[in-house]
Amino acid sequence: MNLKYASSIDAAIANELNTLPNVEIRAFKPAGNGLARVIVDITHTSASRDNPELVSKSLTQKLEGKLSAVSGTFTTVEKTRVNERIAGVVGVNRQIVAASSDMKGFRSSSANMFMDEEKNMWVMRKTEAGNILIKTTGVDDDTSLLKLLESCSSTQTSQARDFYSHSSAEPNVTGGDFVSFVANDNTVCAGFVAAVVSGTDDLIIVPVGGESGEVVKKGAVTDIHAQNEFPADQDTAEGQVDAVVAASRGGSSLDTIVAYYKRVYNRNPAFFKEFEKRIRGHHYM
Repeated sequence: MNLKYASSIDAAIANELNTLPNVEIRAFKPAGNGLARVIVDITHTSASRDNPELVSKSLTQKLEGKLSAVSGTFTTVEKTRVNERIAGVVGVNRQIVAASSDMKGFRSSSANMFMDEEKNMWVMRKTEAGNILIKTTGVDDDTSLLKLLESCSSTQTSQARDFYSHSSAEPNVTGGDFVSFVANDNTVCAGFVAAVVSGTDDLIIVPVGGESGEVVKKGAVTDIHAQNEFPADQDTAEGQVDAVVAASRGGSSLDTIVAYYKRVYNRNPAFFKEFEKRIRGHHYM
């Protein structure tokens, strides 16, 4: 290798290391599907103070490249000129490919699970752009995720897990809330909470434009949004009565609740799409 070229590479690497901030994971809590809510303390460099991309890169390095910040979930909790505390969601770095119509190279394992020729498992997800396949990883279960977070945390395990001792615990979600949440492909979506599953951390959320309810962990919810700007409910009197009755009956009428929220979206698709875009821009990173 040309010595001058090698020297330039070394200088570029050193310069990047000097611009990256120091990050420390202070608390964490698994949020299902390879996700975790984290509270992170940052000691900024002059370059990172107004550059969230450098913070995100430093956090990914801290997590050994196996997890990274989910864009659109982090908010600032406290901030001084040099130090900052942020809270948000990190997710497993997954390989995602477009699903071909003939699914060449894959064979079906179950309704939405497929195995490739090397016996790797992939999950199929429907998106507006078409079907995608997401490769499963060895950090998808909470046990493996906890081990990784513990090894990367700067505090003792008992302290790091004590997420609720910090000021940024997960939102208190109830049925009917309109929320932002992290979907299985590590993107932020919005939707109505159709049900809170009693005795668990599970929610049933109907995403904007979705055809059915999705099971989402409470920890994957990033925001609860006020509904005072929403269009007036234009459902028929019969539809509104059905929704009230369904809500009073709980999970046994989940299909009715899901159908109700689908009608809400279909009556005002442009509004909800625009609202979803707007809320994504209100975060630190």
